[in-house]
Amino acid sequence: TGEQIWVNDSTGHLYGGQPHNAVAIGGIAPQGYLLIDGEELVVPSSNAYPGRFDLKTGKLKDFKLPLGGRVPGGWYASLAGKSEEKKGKRKSLLADMGINYVRHEDRLRYEGKPEVRSTIRAGDQEIRFANGYEKVPGKVHSMVVADDKLFVTTAAGGLYAFGSGTQGESRRHEATPPPPAKATAVSSQLLGEIPRHGYGVFLGSVDADTLVHLASETSLRLLVVEEEGRRVRALREVLSRAGIYGSRVAVWQDDPAGFEMPPYFADFVLLREEMPSDERERIYESVRPYGGKLIVQRGGELEIRLRVGALPGTTNYHGDFKPSLDELVKAPLGVLWFDDTLGHFKRSPQPKIIDGVMITTTKNWLDASTRTRKAPWFDYRLLPPNFSDVYTGRVLSAEESADLKAQAAAKVDLKTVQPSQYRPSNQKNAWKPEAPVAGHRQNPITGETEARTFPKSYGCDGGFDYGHIYTMRSGTASFYDKRIDSGTINISGPRSGCTNSIVPANGVLSLPYFYKGCTCSYPLPTGLAMYNLPESHEQWTTWGRITKEKLAGKIQRIGINFGAPADRMTESGTLWLDFPSMGGPSPELDLVTVPAKLKSYYHHSIWMRNDAGLPWVAASGVEGMESVTLRGLKSGSYRVGLIFANPASDERRFDIQVQGQTVSTDFNLGSRLTAVAVVLDGIVSEGSLQVALTAKKGATQLSGIEIVPMDLAE
Repeated sequence: TGEQIWVNDSTGHLYGGQPHNAVAIGGIAPQGYLLIDGEELVVPSSNAYPGRFDLKTGKLKDFKLPLGGRVPGGWYASLAGKSEEKKGKRKSLLADMGINYVRHEDRLRYEGKPEVRSTIRAGDQEIRFANGYEKVPGKVHSMVVADDKLFVTTAAGGLYAFGSGTQGESRRHEATPPPPAKATAVSSQLLGEIPRHGYGVFLGSVDADTLVHLASETSLRLLVVEEEGRRVRALREVLSRAGIYGSRVAVWQDDPAGFEMPPYFADFVLLREEMPSDERERIYESVRPYGGKLIVQRGGELEIRLRVGALPGTTNYHGDFKPSLDELVKAPLGVLWFDDTLGHFKRSPQPKIIDGVMITTTKNWLDASTRTRKAPWFDYRLLPPNFSDVYTGRVLSAEESADLKAQAAAKVDLKTVQPSQYRPSNQKNAWKPEAPVAGHRQNPITGETEARTFPKSYGCDGGFDYGHIYTMRSGTASFYDKRIDSGTINISGPRSGCTNSIVPANGVLSLPYFYKGCTCSYPLPTGLAMYNLPESHEQWTTWGRITKEKLAGKIQRIGINFGAPADRMTESGTLWLDFPSMGGPSPELDLVTVPAKLKSYYHHSIWMRNDAGLPWVAASGVEGMESVTLRGLKSGSYRVGLIFANPASDERRFDIQVQGQTVSTDFNLGSRLTAVAVVLDGIVSEGSLQVALTAKKGATQLSGIEIVPMDLAE
């Protein structure tokens, strides 16, 4: 019927074990083929082990990283056959040693059996295709049995189907010859204005000949946004015949005026002149700094707006462990791009980020002849530099990087054997850094001045203070935003380098792929860049432990986020704490609820239907609570904000009391996943605050409580 049976959106931020016995907020990163094993759904998670979910309910039953963190996982797993023993680390699963096979620095590490992926069984028949299949030319990529047929795909892109029974007439579908590339007035004009590499976008109608000609004359990847379905189908058909659809050109059906794109990625965007001016300004944000173009087509002429130079408030970084006070890189951050094309050895030098280009240099780590295994630690020589686009991750071509190689920043000493580690001067022990301290802060709960300390789990990279942002490996790649005293924010999944390789510059937080030579089971072996998003974006933090005894009588500002997976700091200055605490070390509150054991739940905030308050507060909550009392408040007058949201579709009504006074009678919770806020000013506390809920129909519900002194209330 297509009806939704269950949704599990809570497995991306699980606080728990990481490689090297570290801890961090992490989780499953689904990558690979799904399996059904009895009553369980098996979800491969790349370099981590697969997770197991209850097939009927979607509840996570089992997920953990490999023991010791040094055995690679993989994107493929298979169920054991009758003739195979059902034992091993993955319960009844078989791994393919050709996939779960990675070179650690000192030796090859793998798990599984040979030819698991290249063997299929259909009834009593077993077919192995690692060395090809006699009826198919070339290398076989995969096989599947379905509908009484054997389907075979090849690495060259061929598709074959074999049936059973009497030999019939064989049918062969030949590819239609591609149309010749023909210049058009538009393509001829554009070729004089646009680069030969990168990304281009057409917002509105464009003919197929223009696209085919541009693809033949450049290396550009092109995106067309077209609203009319008939034109979309026609374009896709012609571009497929030309052999460029999907690989060089894509066509997306949508309203060009309302189409949303990521910032900074397009080397050019072509618009029709009828596009509203306010939409043009929004679209301009997707044009790449340092030379991107917004092109408006007016009749037969092109009107060009050039995006010159750097984004305002941004910095370059020269790989020298010096501050990089980039104003645009601030929490919360979301993914701008990810890519694993360009890999680097884990102890390579820091990246350099200059004028929109990332310059990276990896070590020649496969040549171990120069490596010493005792102090002073030296290991490998450097290889020539790589150049990539900081806004897309695209590796620059030899043509694009020719001039860049002549710059001083790209000069590399290829002869000298390099030190094993690259460290800032303040990290005295190259392998065992001290806990991070980055100046002083005002504690958001008490208002007292204190040393700025924050949780850091294992990572021989002790971290570096770039001025606004402190980055480090803390189990996973992580950062701390000093401007809001965010707490430790884990970038769940990827591994940053043994060298500090998480750099704020050019308006983005860059995290290049520093994973080569490591088999630790981080679920996302990739590079990425992140950019600032609105405060409504869901991003969790581990703020650090403070005992409730130290907070007693001092609490003057706090947020309580019921059912949340971890903590979160806001720009206004409220630190929201998860209750019950699940996301790592957190300030301890003297909080008493009736009943003591609450029914809590969580939904991802993307499902919230309005933007009242903070969606990542309203998206979780507790049900059936009669009262909650917070002790340890500093005496005073407060603004108290209560946030509610119905997690279901039933009718719910209840009375609300604060400090013993009824503030709402027959409060109607409203429709599902719609936030409702009740804000009360001048609530007096002599050391505690109590909120009571009396059910009238259905169960009570509460998502969050925010307490702010009246003199700080906005």
